[in-house]
Amino acid sequence: MRAIKKIMALTTGATMLGATLMGAMAADLADYPSPLFIEDNAFNGAIVVGDDAKSEDVVGAIDIATSLQYVTAAAADGTTGDSVTVEGGEAWMIDSATRLQMGTDLGTVKAIIDDDELPTILAEGKYRNGEGTDTDYKQKLEFNSAANAVELGFKADSDYNDKDPSVMIYGQKNNRFLTYTLSFTGTADSDNASGTLEDFEDTSLTMLGKTYEIVNAAVDSSAKITLDLMGGAIRDVMEQGQIKTFTLNDKDYEVEVTYIGGTSTSQVKFKVNGETTDALETGNTHKLDDGTEIGVREILEEEAGEVTADQVEFYLGAQKISFIDSDISDEASGSANEYLQVGGDDSDHLKIDVYATSTGSEVKLSKLEMEWYPDDDIFVTEDNSVTFPDLNSFKISSEGLYKAEEETISLETDGDKQINLVVPVESGEAEIPLFGLDSGKAYLSQIGGDESDELLKTTEGLALTFNLTTDQQFVLTDTSEKASYVMEIDQVKNDSGTMYTTFQDVVSGSEWKLEQGVPDDVAGVQMNVTTSTESADGYAEFRITGTNGNMSKLYTPEGLTIYLPVQDAATGANSTASNKVNLTSNSVVKANVFFKEENKDETIETGTSFSAQVGITSSKIEVKSLSDGTDNVTSKLYGAALKEDQDDDKVYEGHVESALASYVNYDQDATPYELEINYFGEEVYGRAYIAELETTFGEVSGVSSVTSPVKIPSAKLASEITDVTAQNMLLVGGPCANAATAEAFGLESSVPGCLEGFEEGKAMIKVEEMSSGKVAMLVAGYSAMDTRRATRVVANYDDYALSGDEVEVTGTSLSDISVSAPSAADDAEE
Repeated sequence: MRAIKKIMALTTGATMLGATLMGAMAADLADYPSPLFIEDNAFNGAIVVGDDAKSEDVVGAIDIATSLQYVTAAAADGTTGDSVTVEGGEAWMIDSATRLQMGTDLGTVKAIIDDDELPTILAEGKYRNGEGTDTDYKQKLEFNSAANAVELGFKADSDYNDKDPSVMIYGQKNNRFLTYTLSFTGTADSDNASGTLEDFEDTSLTMLGKTYEIVNAAVDSSAKITLDLMGGAIRDVMEQGQIKTFTLNDKDYEVEVTYIGGTSTSQVKFKVNGETTDALETGNTHKLDDGTEIGVREILEEEAGEVTADQVEFYLGAQKISFIDSDISDEASGSANEYLQVGGDDSDHLKIDVYATSTGSEVKLSKLEMEWYPDDDIFVTEDNSVTFPDLNSFKISSEGLYKAEEETISLETDGDKQINLVVPVESGEAEIPLFGLDSGKAYLSQIGGDESDELLKTTEGLALTFNLTTDQQFVLTDTSEKASYVMEIDQVKNDSGTMYTTFQDVVSGSEWKLEQGVPDDVAGVQMNVTTSTESADGYAEFRITGTNGNMSKLYTPEGLTIYLPVQDAATGANSTASNKVNLTSNSVVKANVFFKEENKDETIETGTSFSAQVGITSSKIEVKSLSDGTDNVTSKLYGAALKEDQDDDKVYEGHVESALASYVNYDQDATPYELEINYFGEEVYGRAYIAELETTFGEVSGVSSVTSPVKIPSAKLASEITDVTAQNMLLVGGPCANAATAEAFGLESSVPGCLEGFEEGKAMIKVEEMSSGKVAMLVAGYSAMDTRRATRVVANYDDYALSGDEVEVTGTSLSDISVSAPSAADDAEE
């Protein structure tokens, strides 16, 4: 006969702390988690479970720790731009010293992801076999780091969103996307009893944030190993003939145990909402008509004449996974004899390997590995997350690109004969004529507009002659302050024999009046007018005398450098190698406009260069193309190609593959064609996350508070606590299961004393201040499910009006929970 196991996961002592241990001051649950346990954005205390804690206690402690990872905190001074908020679960943004930039492979950003990044999903753990031997283990994720295997890019694909281009993480089907590994420190061992790995069966293993029971473990003479693991949303024990109602995903399920029996092998049948299952053995699952699975963890039959009825321990919302490796000596993952089954069906997505050795009488397990090979292309965008398949234990989400600032630069036509640079400068937005055509519209005739009095004066030297009749503008750049101004000479005047030249900022109207021969400041640059005349064709010759002036390049306020065209007689006709052009030949039909980003450290003129070509089509000047010439835009784009916007006919877009990821919009629907560039001023990177399924993301702008990570220490075992009064304690586990609880509350640690005060279907959350001034917060339930409900309340404290020093938790499932003041009976017992 198999002994019936008492399902009594006592998680906190019923009597709690007595008055003799309590100070006079009262702690209040309304102050949870802050200021009770949060100080300086760190958890101030210890989360403690018993050394022999049941899996429900451990999972409950994990839920609580996860909920504390993100709290609302004041934003740092100077916080600007948008912040992503994370709620409802754990999340880690894929990031390191190397950001996830456009065109970057995820595996090169962070080679190994473990509990440092995801302390819940990838928590370090302790596995205890049937002999009571503990073995530590670690978990990790590794993205495929091969070039272009899993990368952030700007793509258009017919299989996603009707080929409308998007910023996305892309993974190609049938290529390895990532690898999950659970590695034991040393080995987890089991005796081999005629093929049954008896020390693995009926033990628990927490993997990817979920706790599974090993319901079957076997090995044969050919070294084929099978490990059947089962977990689920709701776990309970029922007797034959008993009926209970559970709520799962907002749906009620009436479960009746209609039969427990069998001849050689115990079997059980259920009726769920009127639907009768097959006869199920331990480890079997049955899929209901709505897709929900019910699975058998253990059948507990009694012999004739015994008082206790037959019982079954089962999961509703069950998940059964089986690691099957036909040759544990073969360590090549994903071979034909290594596969994962989910609910009895072979996985189409995951390839596995079980690393173990067998001596015949013993099996030593060292590692479990799963490799994700998607059977369809993966697209992770702001509108589309992907979930780790089959196990459904985490997701990969995107909140798009982080872009701190944004400014727009464009090449726009003005009629058929002129193209302008519309650009932000230090004093505002300027419109600068770049090229004009001749009257016959056959060639580029001048730098500037298309009229004879609209010249743009540029030089790579320090001296410039400006004619008031023909010249319209010049650009003056203060290279020290990284500031550019669009200037004109408004007036040259002889005032009582002294010549004065007035420089004017075209955008702001600010003026600087310089006396000829007397160097002075103009927009932060030392200038000297050397010659000037006041005639109808007045002019001024001036020279930069300081070391910080330039008249051939323009800096935008956010730091994009634009190299203006410069006339150079030595340059060949139609050369597009630089910003130098020779328009005197009357034969130039194309010229390039060059741009240069900052680097990721915002050092000007040190980032990625690109260019766009201006030319003539059908006697019209336009942005001719983005594909010819040196450093052309297209060659620097992600994927070396523009993608067509499916919502805007003949409009093409892309991002430069660089740290600053400038956005390019090439409008071929306009007549003539035009170009727009969005420049972001600092490093642009993907906000991609690995997160629990229930995690949600939000975005707030200009906030005074943001969601910030809280440093949570690893949970401790009771045996690791030397003084229970030395720190704040969040105790998960009653005096029967947690020695720290018994010590802190002065209670008995053995049956029956440790059971006093518990009532089936109820749990307790209580906080009191200890004599040391530290607080002890206790979470208690009669059964394992009662405990889980109480820890769920603590984990979702925002959803419940916790107040006072104690509340009572009741319910029928993890989604059916009520919180109230302690019942009168409980108060009387105190």
